[in-house]
Amino acid sequence: MPRLAYSYVRYSTLEQKKGDSATRQIELSRDYCKTHGLILDESLVDEGVSAYRGKNAATGALGSFLREVKAGRVARGSFLLVESLDRLSRQDIETALGQFLAIVKSGITIVTVTDGMTYKTGHLNMNELIISISVMSRAHEESKRKAERIAAAWIRKRKKAQVERLTSLCPKWLEPSGTAGVNGLGMPVSMLTFSAFGYVADWFYEKFSPEKITTDYLPSKKAVFEKWANGTLFVDTSVVALRRFDFFLLSSLA
Repeated sequence: MPRLAYSYVRYSTLEQKKGDSATRQIELSRDYCKTHGLILDESLVDEGVSAYRGKNAATGALGSFLREVKAGRVARGSFLLVESLDRLSRQDIETALGQFLAIVKSGITIVTVTDGMTYKTGHLNMNELIISISVMSRAHEESKRKAERIAAAWIRKRKKAQVERLTSLCPKWLEPSGTAGVNGLGMPVSMLTFSAFGYVADWFYEKFSPEKITTDYLPSKKAVFEKWANGTLFVDTSVVALRRFDFFLLSSLA
């Protein structure tokens, strides 16, 4: 009876979906199954999911598969096909190796289809373990360096934004300030546009005032609507053009 193989496809940014990353990974798995007489399940796909912090194993398709394995709903002797071990994890070596060994000890054979390496319980040898550890270690170090570079770049941008305008882009009803200052603060506003916004606001309150709406349409929601209109609508950051420079790490870590 043909055995079942699960291809696991992962790429860390949705931009990669436009390329051949997913196609390349699935085609390699199809070729492997055709050569070895396996039935392929192509349902395990993590699109735009990083493996650096283990999101794919926590909440992604890989995580769902691992839970099925742990529950015994994936037959022992099944195959997990990946392009390379770094598709499974880019976490620190202890975490990545622990996950790798847990899969293998559950009776699932891991195959890296780019080089045909097979990792199977009871058949692991020292050379295979050394190769797997080196691949996992390299993947983690690559992602770690990338994260550190991105973090450093955003720290520089945040500091620079305090004294220098970083871009000429801003809402159309504003004009950029001089070389100093932050976009959205202290910029001259087109009086015509400002007046137009005022007319719109007057029209809104005439046609759709909290009192009129709650009286005519939502009598039971009067307090809620008034709180929204007066406390949210006209202080929305898209209206006042507040530009924030939050410190964050991009998720585009392979």
